[in-house]
Amino acid sequence: MNESLQITLNFKSYPMLDLVVKYGKKFINVLCLILLLLGIFSGIQFENILIASLLIIISIAVFIVGQVLTELVILVTDMLLPK
Repeated sequence: MNESLQITLNFKSYPMLDLVVKYGKKFINVLCLILLLLGIFSGIQFENILIASLLIIISIAVFIVGQVLTELVILVTDMLLPK
């Protein structure tokens, strides 16, 4: 195979992938915790059950989607980027 056609992929070319791999799960966990606490606080302080339940449901949805996307990025970087 012609060496000039090979593309070298590394984290220096993709800094956002490096950030997602390192801090993605922690960021999603903190974001979901904040949304969950806002939902609980809204339910207790303002007695608004609708907003509280929506924030709790959004927190769960963001957690699931965020974890899946973070794991997908980790999987792709493990498979495609050389060590």
